[in-house]
Amino acid sequence: MAPPAAAPRWITRDLNDEQKHAVTAIMARQAIEDAPPFVLFGPPGTGKTHTVIEAVCQVLVLLTARLVFLD
Repeated sequence: MAPPAAAPRWITRDLNDEQKHAVTAIMARQAIEDAPPFVLFGPPGTGKTHTVIEAVCQVLVLLTARLVFLD
């Protein structure tokens, strides 16, 4: 079992606790092979787009941090 991941460094500063929870859940699913899609839904104006943007940024940061360049 992998050690728990450190808390993310939030790129979007104004996320509420529910949005942060959703991003954390999305990031946890990255380690699961064949995980079903993550569905994010809610009424207009609740921050879905900001949450998805934060999740994409977190994935990019995670992938960039794991790149190894060999010369």
